[in-house]
Amino acid sequence: ALVRAGLDAAVLTLATPDGATVTQALPREGPLLSVKIFRDTIDVLPVPGPASQLCSDFLGTACMLVAVDPRTAREASTADGRRYPISLVDAWPLLVTSRASLAAISARLGHTLPLERFRPNIVLEPLAEMSDESLAHAEDRAARLHAEGIELVFGKTCSRCTIVDVDPATGAVDAGPLEALGALRGEATFGAYFAARCTRPLRTGDVLEVEWRGPAEG
Repeated sequence: ALVRAGLDAAVLTLATPDGATVTQALPREGPLLSVKIFRDTIDVLPVPGPASQLCSDFLGTACMLVAVDPRTAREASTADGRRYPISLVDAWPLLVTSRASLAAISARLGHTLPLERFRPNIVLEPLAEMSDESLAHAEDRAARLHAEGIELVFGKTCSRCTIVDVDPATGAVDAGPLEALGALRGEATFGAYFAARCTRPLRTGDVLEVEWRGPAEG
């Protein structure tokens, strides 16, 4: 998290805490490199040049960034049995959590954690008539979140590792969050993975309806 990344169309920008910045266009074709992502082995496009060099310099070891090859098919199956295309993520396109879930783990710890600890793509806010307490971890029970032109389909809950103990702003390690998740929930899960079928962009402020997999509280 100390290296900040931005993507505008097919142009990647990377910045390190010491002020080093590079901008580089991502390749759309070229020689392929075979890599393994968890259980999947796929072909990707190497990205040699300034972006890979910046990462190598910052990490102190030689590394190569890679980009998705449009010809490479990688899919995930959701609870509804449908298959969805995914890129170089570990398992699912989107990680969804909520302010209510963050409030629950923060209360357990006795101080507020930043959401960046959990790296969500989408953060849900309760409507005014809903209580935070009743909606804590409700994303785990949602089968489907939808609005006009938007459909997010549940994949699975997100099991957490020691990365949540790392402060993304400083790199310092604090062993509290992972232990607190296990104590609070019986297992170290936080947030849920979803796949998307959308005909328009999802925007901040969109109101999503919920179809539940199990009992919804509140």
